[in-house]
Formats: sequence, C-alpha cells, structure tokens
Amino acid sequence: MKIIDNEIHYTITEVGQLIGATRATILRWYEYEEMQNDSYQHILPKYKRIGGNNAMYFSINDLPKFDIFRNNTKKGDMAKVSNKYNGTISNNASK
Repeated sequence: MKIIDNEIHYTITEVGQLIGATRATILRWYEYEEMQNDSYQHILPKYKRIGGNNAMYFSINDLPKFDIFRNNTKKGDMAKVSNKYNGTISNNASK
C-alpha cells in the first residue's frame, strides 16, 4: 500500500489479495481487454506506474471495477488469452 496524491493505492499483488485473484489472472484480464475491438467498453481501471521497478498501482476507489469485470466476463470469453499461456492452440486460430 502506498499513499499517492493523498489517496490509498495498492500494487497489483495487493489488489489480487483483496479481490481473491492472482497477479497473473489480473494481468490476463488486462491482456484480454487490450485484445478487444474499438467498440468494446473497457471496465478495468487505469493504473499508475511508479518507482524504479515500474510497479502497477491502483486506487482504492478502483477495486469495485475488478468485481464488475469478473461478474461481466462470461465463461469462454478469456479462452484466447488462457490458451496462450496454457499451451493450447485453438483449431480456429488460423481462420
């Protein structure tokens, strides 16, 4: 936890602990959103990069957005991202 501009901010790992998700899962959520077309309504909050290690920090006020994303993402939506990391390649990938 860090105070930035008089507001509490958490690292991605701390956010994961607070919402019950791993750091890797949250990073995959962001990767999923980046893969969407221009008409997609982005839900996940913007973050600040701070420090020499360029750590990702999220405002305490942003935490509900993670739950909104999780609750609005249907089973199978993240398959393309998950398959990339699980070593599974879709038969439709080249189509």
